[in-house]
Amino acid sequence: MRLGGAWSPTGGGAGIIAWLLLWGAGEAHGQQYDRRARDEPEVCLEAGGRYGTCDVLGFTPDGKYLYAAGDDKVVRLWPCQADGDGRLTLDNSASQKRTLRWRAWRDQLGGIKAVSVSPDGRRAAVGGYGLRISSVAILDSSSGKTLALTWPRGVEGQTHFDAVTAVAFDPKGERVAFGTADGSLWLWKPEKLTVPQPDGRTWSAPLCIGRCPSLAAAGGRTPYNFPCALHFTNRQTLWAVSYAGQVVACSLPEGPGEEPPPEVPPVQLLFRVHLPPHPRYPVHQAAWSPDGRWLAVALKGPLVLLRSADGQQTVPLPLPEDHFPRCLAWRRDGRMLAVGVGSARPAPAGQPRFYLEGNDHIRLYAWDEASKDKPAYRHWPHPGRVEALAFHPQRDDYLAVAGGDADEVALLRITDKGVTPSSVIRGAGRRLYGVNLSEDGAILGIQVQRQEEAWHPNARGKGPWIRYHLERLRTTVDTTHRWIGVRDTDRGWRVVPDQHSRFVWYVARPEADGSGPRWRLALDADQDQAPTCYTFVPTPADRPPRLLVGHYYGCSLFEIDPAHVRLNPRTGQAELPRSKLYIGHGAEVNAIVADAQGQWFVTASSDQTVAAWSLADWPSQAALGASFAARDGQLTVTAVDVGSPAWEAGLSPGDTIVLLAVDGELVWDRRRHRPPKGTIPQALEKLRQPQSGIEYFFAWQAGKALRASPTRLKQRPLWKWFPVFDEQGHLSDSVLWMWHGNYYYTDSPHGDRYVGWHVNDAAVDGTPQFHPLERFQHLFLKPEVIRRLLQTRSVAEALRLGRGQNPLRQSFREVEPPPLELAVDVTEVRGPVVPLRLSVQLPGNNPDLLPERVELWLNDYRYRTWDLRGQRSFQEALEVPASLLRTGENQITALAYNPARGRAEAVHYLRKETTPPQPRQLFGLAVGVNDYSAHRMADRVRARGLSDLTYARHDAVALRQAWLAYQGPKKHFTRGELQLLLDEQVRRPSLHESLTQLEKLQQQGKLQPDDLVILFFACHGDVVATERKASTPESIVGWSSTAVEGSFVLCCHDYAPQAASRTAIGGEELVAALSRLNCRKLVLLDACRSGRTAEAGLLRRLVPLGQGPAIIAACDLHEQSYEDAALQHGVFTYAILEALGQRFRAADRNSDGTLTVEELYQYVSRRVPELLRESGVEHQQHPVCFPPPHALPHLPLVAR
Repeated sequence: MRLGGAWSPTGGGAGIIAWLLLWGAGEAHGQQYDRRARDEPEVCLEAGGRYGTCDVLGFTPDGKYLYAAGDDKVVRLWPCQADGDGRLTLDNSASQKRTLRWRAWRDQLGGIKAVSVSPDGRRAAVGGYGLRISSVAILDSSSGKTLALTWPRGVEGQTHFDAVTAVAFDPKGERVAFGTADGSLWLWKPEKLTVPQPDGRTWSAPLCIGRCPSLAAAGGRTPYNFPCALHFTNRQTLWAVSYAGQVVACSLPEGPGEEPPPEVPPVQLLFRVHLPPHPRYPVHQAAWSPDGRWLAVALKGPLVLLRSADGQQTVPLPLPEDHFPRCLAWRRDGRMLAVGVGSARPAPAGQPRFYLEGNDHIRLYAWDEASKDKPAYRHWPHPGRVEALAFHPQRDDYLAVAGGDADEVALLRITDKGVTPSSVIRGAGRRLYGVNLSEDGAILGIQVQRQEEAWHPNARGKGPWIRYHLERLRTTVDTTHRWIGVRDTDRGWRVVPDQHSRFVWYVARPEADGSGPRWRLALDADQDQAPTCYTFVPTPADRPPRLLVGHYYGCSLFEIDPAHVRLNPRTGQAELPRSKLYIGHGAEVNAIVADAQGQWFVTASSDQTVAAWSLADWPSQAALGASFAARDGQLTVTAVDVGSPAWEAGLSPGDTIVLLAVDGELVWDRRRHRPPKGTIPQALEKLRQPQSGIEYFFAWQAGKALRASPTRLKQRPLWKWFPVFDEQGHLSDSVLWMWHGNYYYTDSPHGDRYVGWHVNDAAVDGTPQFHPLERFQHLFLKPEVIRRLLQTRSVAEALRLGRGQNPLRQSFREVEPPPLELAVDVTEVRGPVVPLRLSVQLPGNNPDLLPERVELWLNDYRYRTWDLRGQRSFQEALEVPASLLRTGENQITALAYNPARGRAEAVHYLRKETTPPQPRQLFGLAVGVNDYSAHRMADRVRARGLSDLTYARHDAVALRQAWLAYQGPKKHFTRGELQLLLDEQVRRPSLHESLTQLEKLQQQGKLQPDDLVILFFACHGDVVATERKASTPESIVGWSSTAVEGSFVLCCHDYAPQAASRTAIGGEELVAALSRLNCRKLVLLDACRSGRTAEAGLLRRLVPLGQGPAIIAACDLHEQSYEDAALQHGVFTYAILEALGQRFRAADRNSDGTLTVEELYQYVSRRVPELLRESGVEHQQHPVCFPPPHALPHLPLVAR
């Protein structure tokens, strides 16, 4: 999180951390956080790009990788390479991009504020809101493994150090300097400890080398003075720039020891960045020029300052009024400075000003220190925010920028004529700017376009409403409903912004004479940032009006009751405290709307998700959700409401509270060997009406265990929804999951591949893993549980349906798959075999987690399987023949399953070059069924059978001809064989024979890894609604003879729903058969409901990491595939024929003469809706694919 105003370096709060240290539990508490983070890992997005604010952007020293980090809690790296024309591009392919993870959990924990790459580019030092306070991790830039991790030692009674705000490797890459939010400066020489410490530490501790002096603040409070930039002038000296504007120097010991000095060493104040007549704005960001001669400082005001390293020269770069610098970047020669500039929009005449931001722009200052003239600059507009900038270290004409309306990372080329995007990385999510509910609460609406000219906080979104039906759990085009919309007023009350600060809003009820009550809304500028949007909540007339205000991470509820108003002695203003604090987003909330009855509400955020929240009070206590009483002279928990803040903290009925601290004040203490503090009535009074947003620290005895946890009484979402978009802006997938409890979810075909768990390793210095939800769909894909949650808005009710009448928390460790390691020492094939090693080792004794089966896949071909039942561990070394690998990129995947059906995956990418190129062959099957008369005779049970199709035969014949046009001398394929099956020929036995023949070709050595198999079906599709079992001679070996409920089938000429296993072929069966073929594969399905194939659970379980077989289906699950008389084809097939024929150049987006499966999908997904519109068809048809679009393999299909 980094905005143009206040910024909070704190992840927990000074009061809580101080009590952790006083309790003697600072280390124990850290270990409990580690335990909870593994028991209840955070659900996060992984949708092919970054999301949330980008705080760090840079290139590795050799310029080969661009990296970015911020609120998404990972470091993402993309290869930066020159194409054939010398143009630099970023590679976002799954095999080339890298994601580095460090320990993270909920809310701010894990947010990255600082990254430094070692001089050799092999390691990255990461700091921010560490799971262990003030922790810094060193990560391997290639493998992502955690190489080392440290944090400062806590000292009883000593103030905490808080978030890491700056980090830097020394010139040799041997030591790491970092700064923490309290102003402390640290030096760390990573050394592995021979014996782990009681606090879990396995690496040496850092040494405090100084502290940026703090400045007194109003009210006697000491503000944070966090370092903004660090710079090694040599091995003995470190310079730092602080938030307050000091530039200080620290002397560095050559070999820091383990023991901290008795006092913090003094620092040398070199100079202050502020000089009259320039205002003393706080420092927002600072950057040293590459040669260290100049310091650029972005201030929290309309000013950038350039200061010489000796402090003697100052060059001001003023900005227009209401503008502010957001980020900085120097070019490698120090002769150009890039500045990202934001601005606050004015309000129309007579309207209050809410200080909304417009579009940013980029300024490029040409800098010549020898010139006395003011630096000249050029500027270019940028849609949305310019959150971070970085120049390429070798190519002066390339500038990277992060931000925008969809969290893009773009590489810009700078020319005399301006800037042009050379490459843009964008994930499948979008920032959400508008949200709405239908009057009956059944339909949710979102807007993904930003209103650039908006001046009112409730008008950030524009464009069409994208609708999601919450009862049917799918998108809808229904427009017959009425939206609720935002309520701007209630009973004369209005929200009024402060005219001088965007961080201050008031609620007021103005009278005709200008008088009336006006109370400041008591938000925390450090924690909440600036308010962003609001709505009044429908409330009965006999209750005080209620107001919801959106801000960073969530929103706050205010009850407008004069009895709640208090006078703030520091500001002298009357303030209205919040009644509840709702936290569950990863960025600012852009829109908010409450339902018509005032019982629940939804929010839309820049973290690309929608969250739903309950407005109901908890039964045991409105905000905390727990009750307490005196029992046998002890403070005892008597009730805890499922899903409440107390439940989240870990409290249970019967627990004995041994310590309670409220906002840093010790209220109750009954620890052993400590003098007692407080009385039970005093503690109960503090807990009678706890205040949301204030930190409550509990320590309690749970049986024999002593546990502790802080809480700010955060109300959590009932559920969250992540909509997924294709390149055309169509909502192609989504996933809706339960925030609390047991991770239940429901999704569309690929939704659960975009969301998963960030799971920290059991070892404090271990490497976290990401597990997509789809790996656990057998446990958590529960639409019925989600429906119960949507209907009742009760976490307890939903969990009872999913887990029974007395639901207990389910630890992720109960289902965690066995740890799997795949070791391949090469990235290129250089010999006849590729050696590799597989190992599985279970830490623990849970028999349900013992490895049951291990599989090894070569691309989408299952190469080997090992049965491990009864074994605790597994190790295997083998050699894979290079002849089984494809020319070009190969993905080797290992899978390990346990009895709980958890799946672990390990992937290695390997490239194989073949000289001369191997000849390619084309094989496959084209199926077309027009005539369903045999079906109608067989299906007399149903009143209406499947109607005949008109152009399916024609589709199959034409598509076969189009593919075969690419075979022959000097063409893409040296040989082509596509069998044609039409009408009455299309029966299950004939399909069985055709597919079995492909396996025989492989056994005879005639089907090779570089060959292509095409399967095309133009026919009816159906979803089998009941389970039918049959055992027939026609059953394919290894195929299922059961049509499972809800599974999609392709209908043969004689299809009978009651005998689907004999008269149809399932999408899952096709995939199972194709997994035994070691070649390139493409399945094309032009059938109604063909999108169901991409949703099949078996398919997603069998195919590792979305790696083939590639499937392109004509329509989504709830859509129809249309034929068109004017085109004489099915619309989907016609689009494919265009791509293979007359519109090949339009489909070949990069104009390299080769049509890939990704380009084919992009073309048909764009072209099919166009063809329908041209034909006057009002219905919807959107092709879908498997793997999801961002993970489609780089599979060349044909070339010209």
